[in-house]
Amino acid sequence: MPLSRHLTEVRRPALLVAADTYRLVTVKRSRGGVLLREVLPGREIKTPSQFYVRAGDFLISKRQIVHGACGVVPPELDGAVVSNEYAVLNSDGQIDLRFLRYLSESRYFQQTCFHSSIGVHVEKMIFNTERWLRWPFNIPPLPVQHRIVEVLDTARREVDLIAEQISKLKQEKAALMADLLTGKRRVRVPTAEASP
Repeated sequence: MPLSRHLTEVRRPALLVAADTYRLVTVKRSRGGVLLREVLPGREIKTPSQFYVRAGDFLISKRQIVHGACGVVPPELDGAVVSNEYAVLNSDGQIDLRFLRYLSESRYFQQTCFHSSIGVHVEKMIFNTERWLRWPFNIPPLPVQHRIVEVLDTARREVDLIAEQISKLKQEKAALMADLLTGKRRVRVPTAEASP
């Protein structure tokens, strides 16, 4: 089934006012997520054609998708703006865009993005949204998508928790080593081991 059956590109033009401030977002490579890039007054935004994004939109960087630059707009960035260098996608309700975010990590998804991009060098390729929406994908029914998202979200939270624990243990180790090497803390050898 082509994605065009359930996904559409959305354009919400933002008429920039010189004195108003706008939040500009970017999408990190390797599916690193949608992040705030900067906050600027309208007069300082160099690209006049800007478009509003809403929480839950699926955002693709047309110049960086070959490097995995895509993600879902988080609630805190609702109402931010992007230039026409981004494709803003919405679903008719039959594709959970959080599921699409996980699907974006698959090799097939990445290949379809590469083959839907035009250019002579990987750093100069431009993504063609219409072409990409014609690629066939095997999308499970919505309840299955929800379950997959739930399982993968749980796994991601666990990975994040373990990474945080590892970071704290590394800090503790560094502090302990510093104390031992500077003599602040001494190692006591049991008397049985100390005697020859």
